[in-house]
Amino acid sequence: MIRRTTDTDAQSRVRRYLSFLGGLALWVVVAFNAWFLWPSSLGGSTTFVVVSGQSMEPLYAPGDLVVARKGVPAVGDVIVYRPEGLGDAKVVHKIVGGDGVTGWDVKGVNNDWLDQWHPTNDDVVGMVAVHLGSGNRIGTLLLSPLFWGAFFVVAIGLLLWPEKPDGAAPSDRAAPPSPQVEARARKVPAKAGKPSA
Repeated sequence: MIRRTTDTDAQSRVRRYLSFLGGLALWVVVAFNAWFLWPSSLGGSTTFVVVSGQSMEPLYAPGDLVVARKGVPAVGDVIVYRPEGLGDAKVVHKIVGGDGVTGWDVKGVNNDWLDQWHPTNDDVVGMVAVHLGSGNRIGTLLLSPLFWGAFFVVAIGLLLWPEKPDGAAPSDRAAPPSPQVEARARKVPAKAGKPSA
């Protein structure tokens, strides 16, 4: 039986470390995406809103996707808020004055007037962090339930995917013999009593 050299053991160790680091990197990416993209409707900190109307032109056009994150707003921030008495409607406008306790003064950048609502910090869903134009396919994906379903199926599949047991060879094929082993095998004479071919 041929014993593998220490180079093979070292390569196996390096493969295991690289496999571990690859898995760790994958989990970091999944955790970051879950943290950043988890919607506020499911208890997360992110809200996706498709802009409608011209009140925010030229900053945002109708059909653009904005991604808002929870935080503490300040004057100058573009926010997403729920106006009182309009159910689940959301407005994307800029803070131009006021405060978060008595109410912010907000308006569309294309409007000459202030909004009739004065949202407090409790009404603010988030501040706009990302803007994707209406022609952007990423925005379409982020709003698709099919995309999110596939994302979670893949994530769960990666969690449950079986790993090779420790020490398992990466391939079922045996390593080819070294030239020295082949040379020794050719020099071994045939045993007496057995004809050689």
